[in-house]
Amino acid sequence: FDQGFYSNIYNPSYIKEQRAHLPKTVTYFTKWFEKLNTPLDRVLLAEFNSKMVNDYLLVEDRMSMSHSVEERVPFLDRNLVDYGFSIPIEYKIKNGQTKALFRKSMEPLLPKKIVKKKKWGFTVNPYLQFKKDLKQVAEKELTEEYIKKQGIFNYKYIKHILDYPAHPKLRWHYNYVWILLGLKVWEEKFDL
Repeated sequence: FDQGFYSNIYNPSYIKEQRAHLPKTVTYFTKWFEKLNTPLDRVLLAEFNSKMVNDYLLVEDRMSMSHSVEERVPFLDRNLVDYGFSIPIEYKIKNGQTKALFRKSMEPLLPKKIVKKKKWGFTVNPYLQFKKDLKQVAEKELTEEYIKKQGIFNYKYIKHILDYPAHPKLRWHYNYVWILLGLKVWEEKFDL
């Protein structure tokens, strides 16, 4: 809920229109942030109840069903999940290493190379995509005319991202551009 960030990414008139919706968003997440003591536990619980359900499990279900595969998610056993949330934070991350306790428990079963491997998500690298073709596509599709007609986003901010020299530390900015392109495709597909 960073007003400075909102003023960068959104059109000022859109921010005024949407102020009434902010309390609903805050209330949606507050229930998870009040339950646990440490900030990391709060984030994990919020992501478990939102991103896990609305993203990871949704994708897993659709991908497995589209290939006629009956898939299970064994680490989501209710007792195991409850146990996982009861483990103190210092066992979950140790010396900057994620999944520390899980990795330690897998040492006798998996090769060292796998146990020590850095966490690696299932996403594209927005920086590499920006260098490859994201910038050119965004410049073509996210025009000033389109952004102003849509009325939600701040064209100056988008233009600043596109004009700035590519850098790996700007990956979240490139991810934002990627999301805007996805929204444009969605709007066109459904004639919005």
